[in-house]
Amino acid sequence: MYLNGGIAAVTQRNRIKPLLENKKVQVVACGTSMEARNIQKDELAPGVIYVPASLKEIIKRMQEGYIYLVL
Repeated sequence: MYLNGGIAAVTQRNRIKPLLENKKVQVVACGTSMEARNIQKDELAPGVIYVPASLKEIIKRMQEGYIYLVL
């Protein structure tokens, strides 16, 4: 299966290892994107957090004072 973009990274521990090791960073996988690309929860790298929809999570976190960065 060919995956690109951020959603591909959440299945590849070596690719996101520095982020997962940073205690100030949470790596979150969007369930909507996962479903569109046929990615199952058990394919996520250890330490990646699943959320059903990233937009809801982003809005919730911004209301809590977090900032949203697009890398």
